[in-house]
Amino acid sequence: MTAELKSAFVSRHLAESMNRSPVLPIIGLLTFITHAASAASRNEEGSTVTSAILAALPILIFVVILYFFFRNQMNSPAVKQQQEYVENQIRHAQRMEELLERIAVALEKNGKGVL
Repeated sequence: MTAELKSAFVSRHLAESMNRSPVLPIIGLLTFITHAASAASRNEEGSTVTSAILAALPILIFVVILYFFFRNQMNSPAVKQQQEYVENQIRHAQRMEELLERIAVALEKNGKGVL
């Protein structure tokens, strides 16, 4: 299979898979880049800088994908629900502290302290 046919196949596959899942196009793109990097490393005509960039490109893309994945996870409803739960617990603890302080002040005013 020639490089143009592979490129056309990957492009078509990416376009079709965009509708199904956001992960599949990324995997296809990483496969294509890895194939291009291995093909470039076999052709020793290019410079070492180009081959180093092509070798590091899949790793960089993977890091970017992880960044967006974790950012989307932080915006999920489950995380927002957990944050709301923690905020409610903090507000509840503050209300209890205020009520206990009021009780302590009332007991000290009446002279009914424990000591």
